[in-house]
Amino acid sequence: MDEEYTKHDVSRIIGESVRKIVYWTDIGLIVPDIEPSQGRGKKRVYSKRNLIEFSMIQVLKDKCSVPLQVISVILSGLRVGQHKSQKFRDFFESDEWGSEKELIFVLHSQAGPRGFYVVCKNKYGSYDLPRVAFESSIKNSLVFTVVMLGKVKVMATKKL
Repeated sequence: MDEEYTKHDVSRIIGESVRKIVYWTDIGLIVPDIEPSQGRGKKRVYSKRNLIEFSMIQVLKDKCSVPLQVISVILSGLRVGQHKSQKFRDFFESDEWGSEKELIFVLHSQAGPRGFYVVCKNKYGSYDLPRVAFESSIKNSLVFTVVMLGKVKVMATKKL
C-alpha cells in the first residue's frame, strides 16, 4: 500500500504552511492521488508522488522563478504522461531522471506549441538537445522557457 499523507504531514515534511498546501491543491496545482476530498468533513490524502510534486513546486517557484501558471501546465502534463504511453511515464519512479535522462518543457510565449522533450546523455556525458524544438523557437523569435525537470525532481527529492 502507498504511503499516505495529510495536509499537516505534507506541511511538516516540506516546510510550507498548511494554508499554502491547501491553496496549491485548491487551485489545481496538486491533485491528491489517494483522496481528493469531496464534500464537507472529508480530508484530502496525498501520495508520495504528490509529496514530490509539492517539493517540485517549491523548487520551480523559488529557485527557478517559474510562475504558478507555468507550473500548473507542467504538472498537468506530467500527470497526463503518467497515464499515456509517453516516454516519461516513469518520471516519478525512475532514478534515471536527473542523472541519465532529462525531461525538458518548452513553452512558447506567442501561442505556439509547447511540449515535453526527452533528452539522454550521449557518450561524452552531455545532453543532446532536440534541435527542431529549439531552432524553430529561436528562428521565429519566440520566447521559450526551458526547465530540466529531472534536475528539478532530484532537487525536490533531496529536500524530502
